[in-house]
Amino acid sequence: MKAAELVSLAAAHGIDLTHVAGNASELHGPARKRRLSPAEIKLRKDLHIGLEVVPTAQGAGSHVYRRPTWTAAELGQAAQGVGRMPWLAACYSFAGDSTGYPELHRGLMMEALRIATAEKWPMRVIGRDGSMQFYVAELAQLVLDADAHKWIFTAAPSMYAICMRMEEEIWATTMSRRFTSLHVRYEGWLATAQGMIQRRLRHEDIREVETA
Repeated sequence: MKAAELVSLAAAHGIDLTHVAGNASELHGPARKRRLSPAEIKLRKDLHIGLEVVPTAQGAGSHVYRRPTWTAAELGQAAQGVGRMPWLAACYSFAGDSTGYPELHRGLMMEALRIATAEKWPMRVIGRDGSMQFYVAELAQLVLDADAHKWIFTAAPSMYAICMRMEEEIWATTMSRRFTSLHVRYEGWLATAQGMIQRRLRHEDIREVETA
């Protein structure tokens, strides 16, 4: 879902997110320059990308856009040999490139089915309306939505259950563990992409030293 759709969904359930809708990463006070995490600082240095983070703006009536951590072009400079799913995950999470979303979603659904078989998940779970519902597609979508819109799920943790159309108790006791299992697989794709990029850059740095 887009951020605006998630905010509207929250409003339909009595959760007002308008006070943070303009502050994508800073949830307390005016928008400001986002601090890079230690991992982002290291990888940016490895990729020879500047450490400056473009500040967000504060305004009324419109959602603020923040430049992604890296662009797809920047990632592509050092991503030769990275597998398909790790590459798409890196583009989505690091560069804000959603063009691979459908393929990522299908890939996560396949991973969810593998985990479901191994962990013996039931095929359906009780929904908010009391009916039994399938959930694998929604769970895969939630992994991607929660990654892209962390500020929403941080401000309103109940959004996890709302997006899955289930009561918070069911989410907390059952579905959150399945979400974690699938999210770990997604984080694995990101780690694979990041590791391969860093190894390639280290190899190039060594080669440049040897030929200097």
